[in-house]
Amino acid sequence: MKQRGRGGRGQQNPKPQPISSIDSNMPETDEAPEAPVTYAQLEAALNRHLGGTLTAIQASIDAVSKVAENALALAQKLEARVRVLEDENKALKATVAKNEKDLSTRITALEEKVEERTNRQLRKTLVIRGIEEKGMDQPPETWEESRVEVAKAIAKVCPDIDQDQAYDMVERAHRSNKNKNYKGTAPRPIFAAMTFWPDTVTVTEAFRKKNIEDRNHRISMDYKYGPLTTKRRSLAFQERRKLLDKKEAISAYVAYPARLMVKTRQEDKYTLVKDFSKVKIDFGKKD
Repeated sequence: MKQRGRGGRGQQNPKPQPISSIDSNMPETDEAPEAPVTYAQLEAALNRHLGGTLTAIQASIDAVSKVAENALALAQKLEARVRVLEDENKALKATVAKNEKDLSTRITALEEKVEERTNRQLRKTLVIRGIEEKGMDQPPETWEESRVEVAKAIAKVCPDIDQDQAYDMVERAHRSNKNKNYKGTAPRPIFAAMTFWPDTVTVTEAFRKKNIEDRNHRISMDYKYGPLTTKRRSLAFQERRKLLDKKEAISAYVAYPARLMVKTRQEDKYTLVKDFSKVKIDFGKKD
């Protein structure tokens, strides 16, 4: 048989070597093969790591609990402080409300006291309404002319007083200022300062009786009052007009300071119907 060349198809595979010869060719090592891990060993290792983890978790829980306790204590402290502040606020509001009420009461009392003194100071000053004025084409009325007009009116109503006597009763007189908001045609009233207070009582009483007896008498005379009393008397006069228009009274007048006195067909004397003397007045509110 012919021998084939190297690498040809006739090359034969090397024969397998025995195991002993293979082992003898493997490199030698000093490490012993690792022993298998038992369940006990695994459990011991896990317990060691778990114990440390639980200790760390417990420490964190304790720290968080401490923070929570401190926060709760602070919240309770703040809640108590808030309750104290709320109580103080309520007490302060009550004090302020009481002081406001007391202050309002004192202001009202002072206003009434000033009003009463104002009325006393004005008790010699009369307001005369219904005396005709000069025409627009004539010079303005002087205080002397106003004084004469008042004297004439007094002499006509009071039979025991002549015009010269009435003139001497009046110290000074003048028309009121023109009211640009007034759209009516009634003459402006005259303010007359009387020399003696008893004369004011005499003439005002005479005019009151005249106006009651003669409903067509157009001139009226009354005291000049402070702003509160003037407003209250205005309310009383409005009510008086309503009663007369409705025929609920046959006669009525306003007594000082603002008492509405009425006579009906059923009664032969005047009785108090309504007292406006202490009515609260708001000057910002229109009638």
